[in-house]
Amino acid sequence: LAAPLASGRAVARAARADLRPGDALWTYGTYVHGLPFYARHPVDKILNFTGEFRYAKRFPDQAARFGDDSDVRRLPRKGGRTLVVLHTGEYPHFSETLRGGPASVLSSRRFGPWTLAVVRAAR
Repeated sequence: LAAPLASGRAVARAARADLRPGDALWTYGTYVHGLPFYARHPVDKILNFTGEFRYAKRFPDQAARFGDDSDVRRLPRKGGRTLVVLHTGEYPHFSETLRGGPASVLSSRRFGPWTLAVVRAAR
């Protein structure tokens, strides 16, 4: 019964259906446990969140998987779109951070507490 309020299953399945070769899957402000499992795709970058992954960020081979709003401002990525999973309440800040740069949100959909935003690829 609590799954729609706590689980990332629905947003992850939507991401899985949307992912194309070359696309990246990011999280913003959180890490949704179960996302890689249900999306069948690793989380390529975690923005504005370290949490229980603070140990991994110390290692050079993992440090690039963490980022902040500067990564959002550098979107769009070459080679594919960027699918971003975030708390719905964070979406206004995320879209404002993205606005004004060369990137744009192609779509955003809400799944309980989560939003899936798809940022276009670089041209």
